[in-house]
Amino acid sequence: MNSAIFTVEDIEPPSITFFPAPNATGVPVATIPTITFNELVRNTDISAISNINVGSLITFKDTDANGADISMDATINAAKTVVTLTPAADFASEKDVFMCVDPVEDEDGNESIQACATFKTSDVILPDATWDPINGSVDVSVLKTVTVTFSEAVRNALNNSVLTNDNVDGLITLKYDNAGGEVISFDATIDNDKKVISVDPTDSFRSLKTVYAAIGATVEDDQDNAILATSTTFIVADSDPPTVAFTPSHNTVDVPVDTQIKLAFSEPVRLLNGTELDNSNVVALITVEREADGNTENFDAAVSDDDTEVTLTLNADLESEHMYNVSIGSTVMDVSGNALNPANAKFTTTDAKPPSVEFNPADSDTDVSIATDITITFDEAVRYLDASELTSDDVDTLITLKDKDSSGDDIPFDATINAPKTQITITPGSVFRTGQAVYVAIKAKVEDDMDNAIEAASATFNTEETPEIHVSAPSVAFTTEAGGKSTFSLTLGKEPTADVVVAIMSQDESEGKASVSGVTFTKQLWNESHEIEVEGQDDLIDDGDVPYLIGIMGVVSDDTRYEGVDPDDVLLINKDDSDKAGITVTPYRGLVTTEAGAKDSFSVKLESEPVADLTIALDRTKLSEGSLSSDTLIFTPANW
Repeated sequence: MNSAIFTVEDIEPPSITFFPAPNATGVPVATIPTITFNELVRNTDISAISNINVGSLITFKDTDANGADISMDATINAAKTVVTLTPAADFASEKDVFMCVDPVEDEDGNESIQACATFKTSDVILPDATWDPINGSVDVSVLKTVTVTFSEAVRNALNNSVLTNDNVDGLITLKYDNAGGEVISFDATIDNDKKVISVDPTDSFRSLKTVYAAIGATVEDDQDNAILATSTTFIVADSDPPTVAFTPSHNTVDVPVDTQIKLAFSEPVRLLNGTELDNSNVVALITVEREADGNTENFDAAVSDDDTEVTLTLNADLESEHMYNVSIGSTVMDVSGNALNPANAKFTTTDAKPPSVEFNPADSDTDVSIATDITITFDEAVRYLDASELTSDDVDTLITLKDKDSSGDDIPFDATINAPKTQITITPGSVFRTGQAVYVAIKAKVEDDMDNAIEAASATFNTEETPEIHVSAPSVAFTTEAGGKSTFSLTLGKEPTADVVVAIMSQDESEGKASVSGVTFTKQLWNESHEIEVEGQDDLIDDGDVPYLIGIMGVVSDDTRYEGVDPDDVLLINKDDSDKAGITVTPYRGLVTTEAGAKDSFSVKLESEPVADLTIALDRTKLSEGSLSSDTLIFTPANW
């Protein structure tokens, strides 16, 4: 067997291998690229490639052949097979890097063509997180949904798990003021693109509060680039209306009647149209009303320089012990435009009036009963000026009781005060006189429990005049001897304190008689009239029409006013009947006598009763013819 050894001629150019490989992605930004040849290479002019000239063979650019040069240092190894490109700095994240090597040749003169490769660096940029509201925001709505938006999709950095609405809450911190503040309840969600987390507070944010929202380094992109912990702090807008505090406050009692009224707002306020409050325009906004009758009080107003307080000075003192209502409507707002809710406060003024003093009988009263007690009544309890208690043992010292006026004689009395200390009763030592002027006074030495002292007070009254017993005119002015009657009535002028007995008697019962000898007026039926009937009497005397009196005799009563009263008598006329004065002579048989001694007689009769003894003398014309049994006849009122 024959053999031969021969050498094959090298006609292949050097092969080139790029690192990173062409179209590689996710290349670390700190990568140092290399260009590797499968054999020793030299310049195409057969000169050696060295660290000095190797750079001229290399193109190293951003993005592509038209990109910007990337600063680097090119070196070649001693074997002349590996060119190393050391960038002056790490590559940019997610950047395309373009590199080329110009033709070179191997030792056999096989020349390569220009070779190029492009690779893409990895993503090494952390996801950006942007808050809404941004840090430092103010006037944020109380209804604001807080969002954090990432520059790329994110996932859970702990285990690369997907973020969902169920697990995203745990990534968020939401508090008032700062990281150590009060926790704010919320619900967080994430959008489908996994780029936006929305944080919805369970309740509206509190007005003017600082809110702190944060997320830790707990999410990352798909290149394991976790975000930096981030937060935002913002201030919630003023959404609360201003409030107002009243002085005096609601339901305050014992407020001085000359009090100033103040309205203190929780923040500066102005009119709803934005006009600044002043001392004039604020007056129409506020009402001070008396509850009892709805009357409003006039006042001047002063607004503080900072527009947070209004002071009302009343033009006149308020009424004592009255309730007042101070109110303001929804007529002002704060600088954020939040209108005040209508507000009011009610207060009651103190007792600033001295007790009223009322005398009974009152000043200038007339016709006062002589048996009256005097009362001094106060509209509230009273005490001495040193706050000690009034008692019935010492209340006399406060009272003056005199006859006629303050200079008159003292009238003895005893004074007492009731348990509520509202009435002094003055009992005179004896009944007053009729027609008497009485002066009563109290000294300025008592006060109410609010130290309001009375002024000295007095009253002068006049007691009743002596009461009358009224006698009516008779029904007719006459009676008759035929029994004709007349009536009159008796009536008391005033109520008696005891029964009143009135005696009645005719001063000439031969002319007329009263039906009763007297009448009694009882205390209970004092105002009933008593009727008296007078009947004319026949006296058989030819005396003509005779006037006579029915006497209303002395009055008897334990009521000293009536005791001894002498009413007017009643004058009547008793009209005479047909009685006429005359003498009737009646013969017995014709008045015949004889010389033999025969007798005859006659009678003499008066026609009416004489008012006195009547003597009739008898005589004869011829003494020789006859004689009389009597020379005179005597008639008396008894035998007439």
